[in-house]
Amino acid sequence: MQNLVLPHNTPFCVNIEGYTKPFLLLHPTCVFALRPELLRSTEMKEDETCPSDLRGKLSNNHQLLAYVSLLETNKPYLINTMRVPALQTVTMFSNSIDTDAACMRLVCDGWLEIRFVDEETASNTLSSLIQLRATWQNLLKLRLKEAGGKNKILNDVLKSGSEGKVHSVKGGIQINHYLTYNCLLDESEASIWGEYTSSMQKHWVCPRCEANLIVSIQERLEHESECQSKNFEPTQQEEAQEMEEVKQAQMNPLRKHYFCDKCDQGFRFTTTEILKHKKSHVT
Repeated sequence: MQNLVLPHNTPFCVNIEGYTKPFLLLHPTCVFALRPELLRSTEMKEDETCPSDLRGKLSNNHQLLAYVSLLETNKPYLINTMRVPALQTVTMFSNSIDTDAACMRLVCDGWLEIRFVDEETASNTLSSLIQLRATWQNLLKLRLKEAGGKNKILNDVLKSGSEGKVHSVKGGIQINHYLTYNCLLDESEASIWGEYTSSMQKHWVCPRCEANLIVSIQERLEHESECQSKNFEPTQQEEAQEMEEVKQAQMNPLRKHYFCDKCDQGFRFTTTEILKHKKSHVT
């Protein structure tokens, strides 16, 4: 989050707000300084069913600016900037994510608030987030294990954290080391709805262990976090298959991964072999 900034595009200029510095400027040679319209959000979603305070603000294209370095002269200038998708980037790299009872409001690192128009979209987004971050973390653990590293500090950092405990400062339930559920106070008009959704249970099938459960939002998040962190250990067959794929790739660098929908199977083929395989299904 240190190298992410929020651009505010006005008719006259672009105001940049950073996580640690509130007033930043684009370098005069930057393409976004020359063409500020590139930072303007497009395709705003207009939905009569969404709350009145969110109308004209909902979009799938909200973006942030990532920068490589900060040039501090008499004015602070951003150097080497690029656009990144706001929701995906912030949720993947935040050190802390706080939610309300319905998970329709997220506050990332105490800096940026994200809102969803409905509970289902919010729940699906959080589920994807937990799966992606757990997979990413477990892959890093595997790489460290392969390298023979036994760094205690790294192991502590990669530890999944406390499960289901009340956060001592924020309140709410700490799902894992970055996600705290139901620590944001709902707005006055949504307080009753928040109390209702926090205890409401639904039927849900875990995509990881395929368990059929009747769970509340909190129970679902806790199960996903625990399931993703504990059920990632690869089997001997999976490890052997991965090693075989690595050997094949080293022997022939022209081979690449190809998944055939009709065979429902993945292969490592060259471009010619892919064409032959596709042709075999046609004939």
